[in-house]
Amino acid sequence: MEAFKAEEKRLAKKRKYLENKNNGLKSYTQSVLEVNKIDKVNAGMFKVKLQKNPPSINVLDSNKVPDTYKIAQEPKIDSKKLLSDVKNGVVIEGVELITDRQHLRIL
Repeated sequence: MEAFKAEEKRLAKKRKYLENKNNGLKSYTQSVLEVNKIDKVNAGMFKVKLQKNPPSINVLDSNKVPDTYKIAQEPKIDSKKLLSDVKNGVVIEGVELITDRQHLRIL
């Protein structure tokens, strides 16, 4: 199992390196095209083209946005805080503390 974990770690490190290299090359290519005011390049085996993104929104202050644009959500339960309080003796209706489960550990 340790060999698999080591290989996963090695491959994850290599993947991250290649992703960063790819993102860097794309960013560099885009900046070179923008600075030189070039929209597209035919490089033989592939083509490179600058394309406008679709319009998007940047919310600067969500408190100023009218409620008609807000989506109501049901409250979420903070399970970690709930578990901590119940472990510390707080009685909370609608929950129970489970302590008799087991799992297999191979050493």
